[in-house]
Amino acid sequence: MDDRTAIEDRLKALTHQHVKTAGMSVMGAGSQGPAYHFHAGSADILHSQRIDEAHLFGIGSITKIFVAVVVLQLVEGGKLKLTDTVGLLLSAAFYRDSDDAESAAVQQLLSHTAGIDSWEDDPAWIVDGRG
Repeated sequence: MDDRTAIEDRLKALTHQHVKTAGMSVMGAGSQGPAYHFHAGSADILHSQRIDEAHLFGIGSITKIFVAVVVLQLVEGGKLKLTDTVGLLLSAAFYRDSDDAESAAVQQLLSHTAGIDSWEDDPAWIVDGRG
């Protein structure tokens, strides 16, 4: 068994062993071979809906710096432009509920000037999201 297979097997075992109710998604990638992705837990506990690869997760403020670094590495590598828009880069399914997202440029997203509403301002999120 190679190192990659061992890591994948261990991650899969950990996610399935420790994630019983809340949902979790784990993705890893390296310079050798394709990325691997595992998911476990529930997307909707009340309706017994399991997490799958299509579920999206909100991320907290601590990840902003990591996202910015990766985006700028992609710009430096010529794989992305700061002027590229969300509509150019993603399918509408990813931003379907976000007004103004389609025309928002990467540069605007990084500087928080895209005009996209914050989900934290949604009264339902304040009650349900922090549950």
